[in-house]
Amino acid sequence: MIGNHQVTDSFSRQRKGLTERELNEKCLELLKEEGFSGPSFDPITAYGKGAADPHHVTDDSKGKRGDCVVLDIGGMWQNYASDTTRTVSVFQACDILESSLSFSI
Repeated sequence: MIGNHQVTDSFSRQRKGLTERELNEKCLELLKEEGFSGPSFDPITAYGKGAADPHHVTDDSKGKRGDCVVLDIGGMWQNYASDTTRTVSVFQACDILESSLSFSI
């Protein structure tokens, strides 16, 4: 999938204490490194309660243990606009998230 590698790499970087804004910049850098001509929309990077807001504006928040992290990123590739969204937790999912995930699976 176009963009999957960038999202996976970006999630590994969130463990280094980056703010949402810093992680967002890393996502854009990865798109360029992989040969995308640019983003297909402004990426959304959100930690914690911002991850529950579909219209969250990326800010200088930092994630903490148990927070959800949402990355919504897309790139332009040969006139194709990709859109990849992933949600993970910082280091370890909280009990509520883990029980929700096991229930939905």
